[in-house]
Amino acid sequence: MSPTSSRGMRNLLLIFFCLFAFSSAFSIAMAQISLGMAVLCSIGIVIFERRSPKDRSVGTVYLWMGLYVLWLVISSLFGDTPFKSIEMLREEWLFLAVPVGMLLLREGKFREWLVLALAAGVIIASIYGITQRFTGVDWITGHPMHTAGAGGYRPGGFFSYPLTYGNYIAVAALFLVGYGAVTVKHSDGWKRWLIILAAILAVVAAFLSNSRGPVLATATGLLIASLLLFRWRYVVPVVIAVGLLAIPLAPGLVDRLGSRFQTDFNTDSKTGRLHIWSNTLTILADNPITGVGAGNFEAEYYDLVAYDVPERHRQRHAHNDLLNVAVLSGLPGLIIYLGLWIAVAMRLLKGARDPARQAMDRAVCTAALIASVTFFVCSLTEAAFADEEVRQLLMLIWGIGLTGVVDKNSGEVVIEKIAG
Repeated sequence: MSPTSSRGMRNLLLIFFCLFAFSSAFSIAMAQISLGMAVLCSIGIVIFERRSPKDRSVGTVYLWMGLYVLWLVISSLFGDTPFKSIEMLREEWLFLAVPVGMLLLREGKFREWLVLALAAGVIIASIYGITQRFTGVDWITGHPMHTAGAGGYRPGGFFSYPLTYGNYIAVAALFLVGYGAVTVKHSDGWKRWLIILAAILAVVAAFLSNSRGPVLATATGLLIASLLLFRWRYVVPVVIAVGLLAIPLAPGLVDRLGSRFQTDFNTDSKTGRLHIWSNTLTILADNPITGVGAGNFEAEYYDLVAYDVPERHRQRHAHNDLLNVAVLSGLPGLIIYLGLWIAVAMRLLKGARDPARQAMDRAVCTAALIASVTFFVCSLTEAAFADEEVRQLLMLIWGIGLTGVVDKNSGEVVIEKIAG
């Protein structure tokens, strides 16, 4: 491939990956089509340039990803519906966003444009969600919206369910907060203000979601951001600011959180988290090694609890990522899942705290680490890793963040000619 063709292929990859980032905020179909095209462009670059991207600094992350997918396949084969379970693993292709990002984003200007594309999409989703919060109108689907108390509504954005929107916007908000705080002195005027606007709107939209998971995750993410970016002396001011922000922006939030926690801790409530989690643990105890297999949780759950629930209110996952991974793939699957998270977190933390790295490298590491913690908190009361809209955002963020930890002594991302 000629240098001109190679440059054109990389530019095309950048366009599709930016479209993936931008559209992830409002269209899962457009986002995944764009990611698919980006994957094809990446394969084309590897084949026609006869190059293989290798990066020792994130090799362990790739290893844990591979082990996780492999174990999901193995556990599916031992379930009651192996073919169905394997078919349900199609979402795991979203892991490909990480190596695609690593292949493309070693050039700093590409990384900046990708973050700007994400910020633009988040601004649209935030404004739409804030509008829904006060009007209760969903112009996209026309479906009636969930009430949020105090005369408001729980926004769903462009997604079908409020929790999906709340989790997405919370994770995006904290990524942009972390990125903007580090790069505010290094970005051009309009780029700086775009990031700041997106971060502020997303934080506001997250609090207005009136969903306990996203609200608590946003508050936790802001505290983590204050520790990573500004150290301990800023924690108290951040706590006060979060409280002052949450009370006027989310009328009825305290009452809703109180009622939800009361339901969650009531073991007799069919929708309470303790009720769901205790039954999930019972299923796990019967299937500790390989789990029940992907796609089989609902059937196993209602065989156990033996009561009828309307279709739209049935539990299709464990409402906690750790339990959900464990019940579907067994305790080995949970161990591998935790290993993946630890591997990513350790590398992002290393990059965020390394003064020898450039400001933009530290920025993406810091932002990705804060967003990952926010996602993890969201996943404590909801199976966010099983939610495609939120999962694809996390994979995008990991793909951006891990570019900040590449081994500079080995030429950033090591590219070696394939023999022959």
